Amino acid sequence: MRGKVTGMSAQPIHSPRVMPKPARTPAAIRAVLVNAGEQGLVERFDAALDCAYTEAREANSLEPLNEMLTWWWAESISWCDPAKHKAFLAKVEGWRVNGIPDSERANPDDVLAILEAKGASRDALDKLRSLAARR
Repeated sequence: MRGKVTGMSAQPIHSPRVMPKPARTPAAIRAVLVNAGEQGLVERFDAALDCAYTEAREANSLEPLNEMLTWWWAESISWCDPAKHKAFLAKVEGWRVNGIPDSERANPDDVLAILEAKGASRDALDKLRSLAARR
């Protein structure tokens, strides 16, 4: 079943489905956001896109548009599986309200080891070690 499209504020008339990672284009990003069915999400994207177009024209540069698309592309990837993303947001909200249980906290040494294996800069690792030591 396809989503019902009505102007720029299209909302799906079906249950959101898992979608593949979109291309970094306004149309592909918007399709994922429409599918997510989250109230106000598409409208925020459309407003950001309009603003980026205006800034790009005024600056005679594509940089504002590229920055906006990069940010919303990353956001849209998280919405490719709407049910999973909503569950994650609910979990984070629970942490915000009740704190993060010790069983769900990352071990700072494990995080540092992963970052080091991924090639994080020495300065960044030293800063993180300093912060972890204060804990």
